[in-house]
Amino acid sequence: MPVVAATEPASSSRHHAPLTFEDRGAAVPFTTLALLPVRVRACQNGLETMLPGLAETRATFVFGWAALPEMVKMTVHDRMLHREIERGRLLTPSGIREAAQVVACSGLAGPRVAAVAAQRARDHESLVTLTQFALITRAIEQLSPARTRVALQELSDARGQQRAKGLLGEIAGRYGINGETLYARLERWGAAVARVGMVGMPLESPMRRLSKRLAELSVNLVNWAARGEGEFIDEARTIGEVASETNEMLRVRLGRLDLAANRVADILSAWEPRIAEVERHVERIDWLVDGWERIVQLWTDVAPEPLWCQNEAIETIVRILPIVPERELEEVDRARWSAYAAISGAAFQRADPSAGRGFDIEGVLRLEQHKIRAI
Repeated sequence: MPVVAATEPASSSRHHAPLTFEDRGAAVPFTTLALLPVRVRACQNGLETMLPGLAETRATFVFGWAALPEMVKMTVHDRMLHREIERGRLLTPSGIREAAQVVACSGLAGPRVAAVAAQRARDHESLVTLTQFALITRAIEQLSPARTRVALQELSDARGQQRAKGLLGEIAGRYGINGETLYARLERWGAAVARVGMVGMPLESPMRRLSKRLAELSVNLVNWAARGEGEFIDEARTIGEVASETNEMLRVRLGRLDLAANRVADILSAWEPRIAEVERHVERIDWLVDGWERIVQLWTDVAPEPLWCQNEAIETIVRILPIVPERELEEVDRARWSAYAAISGAAFQRADPSAGRGFDIEGVLRLEQHKIRAI
């Protein structure tokens, strides 16, 4: 059995609580029920696993990534995902998504998951193209001498793209570049922000869709708690509050990217440092909401089910709640988030002692169906 180190949750030891998103680690979409809380992060010796609540404690156990298959029985799909991450993927939410996409397309999670994953890849390509076109039209409208308007649909063919490049050529000179280079820079910008999208685009981005779903989740859980019928009323209220506050942070950050898109000249005037800042900002947004998509979908799945099923979901969600780490917060917010972390950590003490042991095939099958919808 590999050696593990245990750290207490924030309520017991602030010293050991994750201080940054990177310390918190990236969520991994395993299908094995016991691995639902798993996160992975970088360490001096490579990769390490963070697994809260092992052996029915409030501690988070930290051990080498390679040791994970020795500690928990895994599906073939999860073993392949484990290996894919081990191959040197970036330990960011986007890097884990890429690894999960590779495994999903392999068919190991079933043909339906593979089909949905393939469609998701096509949708992402369309979203990138659409976002790039949106930025190009915005740049032309903001910066061309005549404030020329170019419709998005015009850029769908070669003739429209050539017209856009011609207009960009008229703009590019003031930045000491040619039209082709300006076009390429706008394409890079669009690719960077595609997942978060832009205001006014005809296709809603995953991040803006998630923002709406977080708002709905918050309202639904606060209302569920107010009815007083469930077993985990305080936990439901906490999840709703955390979802709401996370969404507010998300909306503020999306607003900053929208402001940048409305000031194209500011980005182009100092291109390299400012596009790098945009890319870092998108990455921090990705970290902020890491783990929430699955939670939102899980509650959506159980909302029409009996009360006992909803209770079970609340108990699960509060244990995997994506708590924003201390250094990612304003000073005024830290005590409140520390209290949220304490409630999440305390959930392990009330957990069913048999939870997480062995191999729950019915649980895996439920997660497989959930995975199809979450993708």
